[in-house]
Amino acid sequence: MSLIMLADIPGRGAATHGRDAWAIRHGDDVITWGELEDRALRRAHALQNRGIGVGNLVTLALPNGSAIYEWLFALWRIGATPHVVSYRLPEAELRAIIEIARPVMVIASDPQLQNSLGAFGSELGADCDDPSPIEPVLADNWKAMSSGGSTGRPKIIVAPGPNAFDNEKKPPLRFPEDGPILATGPIYHDMPMTTNLQALFEGHPVVGMQRFDPEEALRLIDEFSIAWTSFVPTMMMRISRLPEAVRSKYDVSSLTTVWHWASPMPPELKQEWIEWLGPETIWELYRGTEGIVTAILNGSEWLEHRGSVGRAVGSEIKIVNDDGNEVPQGEIGEIFALPASGAGST
Repeated sequence: MSLIMLADIPGRGAATHGRDAWAIRHGDDVITWGELEDRALRRAHALQNRGIGVGNLVTLALPNGSAIYEWLFALWRIGATPHVVSYRLPEAELRAIIEIARPVMVIASDPQLQNSLGAFGSELGADCDDPSPIEPVLADNWKAMSSGGSTGRPKIIVAPGPNAFDNEKKPPLRFPEDGPILATGPIYHDMPMTTNLQALFEGHPVVGMQRFDPEEALRLIDEFSIAWTSFVPTMMMRISRLPEAVRSKYDVSSLTTVWHWASPMPPELKQEWIEWLGPETIWELYRGTEGIVTAILNGSEWLEHRGSVGRAVGSEIKIVNDDGNEVPQGEIGEIFALPASGAGST
């Protein structure tokens, strides 16, 4: 195992690509590797000056953009845990989440939330004049995500791993050798946050979208010769519904890997995308934020096993009947999953 601290990702990118090379862009909001390292450090000092440190939970209610990445890397540097929520949540829903999370600080872009919740604005620490180094601190939990509340009261799902990635154990995300990725989703959702950070960790710049627009996604793929991107099925549906004259304006031949996840995929939509980009390009990942099970399937496998979400990766899956006995293949039952890290580890 070779752990690399998440706080060191901007510095690693600056050393590899140069401090002036861009790392993250959302339209005109562009930040270089060097700027990301510097701004995150200044915000880390601002947090420390307010007593924030190891193990503290800090809620971030911020839109896609450079600022949220600056905050993430600042929190990881001092060993605090970012708790990322949608910046568009109604105040009542955000209050319910905060009551459960009990963060020591809330950072919000909405002035109304700043007033009603006593949250700090995203500009906090941007003008800190202390650039002195801070040795990154290893912490037990690298992120805390909020559930959608579909099973009742909202839940806080705290990742059990440290604020570091294993350089010798990369997830099977099929990133290209080099070049940027296109991040289409909001970073307050688990998979965009995880994959964007893994991409930066592996040295890939991130082209983000402040909000999803189907034609703009195609334009960005064309402009930046994107090889890797991901969608949820509703995004893919919106692209498919574009007029053919609009879709054909953009060259998407650079794409080699397109993931979809987060909700069931309509079979007819998946078939359309396979016919458009080829089965070897379309990949599906089935996973929960809780990290209990992961399954992966490519387009060729899906054509042979329609309706499947793939084989379990690392984890184990079994199907049981009402008596708790495992049923033969092809029979319907309840799904049980065991994570690779063992029972009770998530």
